[in-house]
Amino acid sequence: MKPHLLLCSVVMFASAIQANAQTVEFRGSLCLTKTAAACSTDGWQVGDCFLMRYSPPKLGTNGTSTELTLVGQSYADNYSLASGSLIGSKMTPVVALHIGRTGYSFNSTMRIQGQKPNPLLSSSPSVSFTGSLSNFGDSANCTVDFTASGVNRP
Repeated sequence: MKPHLLLCSVVMFASAIQANAQTVEFRGSLCLTKTAAACSTDGWQVGDCFLMRYSPPKLGTNGTSTELTLVGQSYADNYSLASGSLIGSKMTPVVALHIGRTGYSFNSTMRIQGQKPNPLLSSSPSVSFTGSLSNFGDSANCTVDFTASGVNRP
Protein backbone atom coordinates (compact mmCIF):
# COMPACT_ATOMS: atom_id res chain seq x y z
CA MET A 1 0.00 0.00 0.00
CA LYS A 2 1.31 3.41 -0.84
CA PRO A 3 2.31 5.57 2.16
CA HIS A 4 -0.21 8.33 1.47
CA LEU A 5 -3.07 5.82 1.17
CA LEU A 6 -2.05 4.25 4.48
CA LEU A 7 -1.95 7.67 6.13
CA CYS A 8 -5.40 8.56 4.76
CA SER A 9 -6.80 5.25 6.03
CA VAL A 10 -5.39 5.85 9.52
CA VAL A 11 -6.77 9.42 9.64
CA MET A 12 -10.23 8.29 8.48
CA PHE A 13 -10.28 5.44 11.03
CA ALA A 14 -9.21 7.77 13.87
CA SER A 15 -11.85 10.32 12.83
CA ALA A 16 -14.55 7.66 12.87
CA ILE A 17 -13.57 6.58 16.39
CA GLN A 18 -13.53 10.18 17.63
CA ALA A 19 -16.92 10.86 16.02
CA ASN A 20 -18.37 7.95 18.04
CA ALA A 21 -17.03 9.34 21.33
CA GLN A 22 -19.47 11.80 22.86
CA THR A 23 -20.58 13.34 26.10
CA VAL A 24 -22.46 10.87 28.28
CA GLU A 25 -25.31 12.36 30.27
CA PHE A 26 -28.33 10.89 31.95
CA ARG A 27 -31.52 12.96 32.04
CA GLY A 28 -34.41 12.31 34.36
CA SER A 29 -35.55 13.38 37.81
CA LEU A 30 -34.33 13.73 41.36
CA CYS A 31 -36.75 13.70 44.32
CA LEU A 32 -36.14 14.57 47.96
CA THR A 33 -36.68 11.61 50.33
CA LYS A 34 -35.56 13.21 53.62
CA THR A 35 -35.05 16.82 54.71
CA ALA A 36 -33.49 18.39 57.81
CA ALA A 37 -35.67 20.70 59.92
CA ALA A 38 -33.77 23.74 58.57
CA CYS A 39 -35.00 22.97 55.04
CA SER A 40 -38.55 24.05 55.91
CA THR A 41 -37.36 27.67 56.21
CA ASP A 42 -37.06 27.79 52.41
CA GLY A 43 -39.99 25.45 51.80
CA TRP A 44 -38.10 22.28 50.89
CA GLN A 45 -39.94 19.11 51.80
CA VAL A 46 -40.00 15.38 51.10
CA GLY A 47 -41.51 14.76 47.68
CA ASP A 48 -40.11 17.88 45.99
CA CYS A 49 -38.79 16.79 42.58
CA PHE A 50 -36.55 18.40 39.97
CA LEU A 51 -35.45 17.81 36.41
CA MET A 52 -31.96 16.31 36.53
CA ARG A 53 -28.96 16.04 34.25
CA TYR A 54 -26.13 13.81 35.51
CA SER A 55 -22.76 13.59 33.76
CA PRO A 56 -20.56 10.98 35.45
CA PRO A 57 -16.77 11.17 35.10
CA LYS A 58 -14.62 9.32 32.59
CA LEU A 59 -17.42 8.16 30.30
CA GLY A 60 -17.28 9.12 26.63
CA THR A 61 -15.69 12.58 26.45
CA ASN A 62 -16.82 13.64 29.96
CA GLY A 63 -13.34 14.06 31.41
CA THR A 64 -12.70 13.76 35.16
CA SER A 65 -15.50 15.96 36.51
CA THR A 66 -18.85 14.86 37.91
CA GLU A 67 -21.74 17.22 37.10
CA LEU A 68 -25.23 17.18 38.58
CA THR A 69 -27.68 19.85 37.43
CA LEU A 70 -31.12 20.31 38.95
CA VAL A 71 -33.75 22.48 37.28
CA GLY A 72 -36.73 23.78 39.23
CA GLN A 73 -39.61 25.93 38.08
CA SER A 74 -37.69 29.22 38.11
CA TYR A 75 -34.04 28.40 38.83
CA ALA A 76 -31.25 25.88 38.36
CA ASP A 77 -28.47 24.58 40.61
CA ASN A 78 -25.33 22.81 39.47
CA TYR A 79 -23.11 20.71 41.73
CA SER A 80 -19.66 19.87 40.35
CA LEU A 81 -16.63 17.89 41.47
CA ALA A 82 -13.56 18.58 39.31
CA SER A 83 -12.01 15.15 39.86
CA GLY A 84 -12.31 12.18 42.16
CA SER A 85 -15.50 10.43 43.10
CA LEU A 86 -18.74 11.38 44.83
CA ILE A 87 -19.64 7.70 45.23
CA GLY A 88 -19.35 6.50 48.83
CA SER A 89 -20.38 7.36 52.35
CA LYS A 90 -18.22 10.50 52.71
CA MET A 91 -19.72 13.93 52.05
CA THR A 92 -17.36 15.68 49.60
CA PRO A 93 -17.09 19.45 48.99
CA VAL A 94 -18.42 20.43 45.56
CA VAL A 95 -18.61 23.66 43.58
CA ALA A 96 -22.26 24.73 43.81
CA LEU A 97 -23.75 27.31 41.47
CA HIS A 98 -27.22 28.84 41.55
CA ILE A 99 -28.93 30.65 38.69
CA GLY A 100 -32.25 32.38 39.29
CA ARG A 101 -32.86 36.11 39.34
CA THR A 102 -29.11 36.31 40.01
CA GLY A 103 -26.24 33.89 39.67
CA TYR A 104 -23.79 33.00 42.42
CA SER A 105 -21.84 30.17 44.02
CA PHE A 106 -22.42 28.69 47.46
CA ASN A 107 -20.87 26.05 49.75
CA SER A 108 -22.19 22.52 49.56
CA THR A 109 -21.12 18.92 50.05
CA MET A 110 -22.48 15.86 48.30
CA ARG A 111 -22.33 12.08 48.09
CA ILE A 112 -23.80 9.46 45.77
CA GLN A 113 -24.68 6.02 47.07
CA GLY A 114 -26.20 2.90 45.58
CA GLN A 115 -25.54 3.77 41.95
CA LYS A 116 -26.93 1.15 39.58
CA PRO A 117 -25.71 -0.24 37.34
CA ASN A 118 -22.32 -0.59 38.92
CA PRO A 119 -20.08 -0.07 37.07
CA LEU A 120 -21.85 2.56 35.02
CA LEU A 121 -20.84 2.42 31.34
CA SER A 122 -21.17 4.77 28.38
CA SER A 123 -23.59 2.24 26.93
CA SER A 124 -25.74 1.88 30.09
CA PRO A 125 -29.32 2.72 29.04
CA SER A 126 -30.16 4.24 32.43
CA VAL A 127 -28.88 5.01 35.92
CA SER A 128 -30.42 5.23 39.37
CA PHE A 129 -28.82 6.33 42.61
CA THR A 130 -29.45 7.78 46.04
CA GLY A 131 -27.44 10.46 47.75
CA SER A 132 -27.25 13.50 49.99
CA LEU A 133 -26.60 17.23 49.55
CA SER A 134 -25.78 19.77 52.26
CA ASN A 135 -26.86 23.41 52.12
CA PHE A 136 -29.33 22.29 49.46
CA GLY A 137 -30.37 25.18 47.22
CA ASP A 138 -28.14 27.45 49.32
CA SER A 139 -30.37 26.89 52.36
CA ALA A 140 -28.14 27.03 55.45
CA ASN A 141 -28.01 23.75 57.41
CA CYS A 142 -30.44 22.13 54.98
CA THR A 143 -29.21 18.61 54.29
CA VAL A 144 -31.39 16.48 52.05
CA ASP A 145 -31.39 12.85 50.97
CA PHE A 146 -32.60 12.09 47.46
CA THR A 147 -33.28 9.39 44.94
CA ALA A 148 -32.57 9.96 41.26
CA SER A 149 -32.99 8.16 37.97
CA GLY A 150 -32.19 9.07 34.41
CA VAL A 151 -31.99 7.77 30.86
CA ASN A 152 -28.79 7.89 28.80
CA ARG A 153 -29.18 10.65 26.27
CA PRO A 154 -27.11 9.93 23.17
